[in-house]
Amino acid sequence: MTLFINIIGFIAAGVGTSIMLPQLIKTIRIKRAEDVSIVMSKSLQKTAPFKVR
Repeated sequence: MTLFINIIGFIAAGVGTSIMLPQLIKTIRIKRAEDVSIVMSKSLQKTAPFKVR
């Protein structure tokens, strides 16, 4: 059961991180970070500190 929970956690982390890819690509392409969404940045920061036990 623990392995299953860890797999779900890794999948969730991958999906949560990948939602920032479009903004990252846009920032690299236009070479400006002024248009980065604050809401998306905060949501990524909130999910980052959690660890899988």
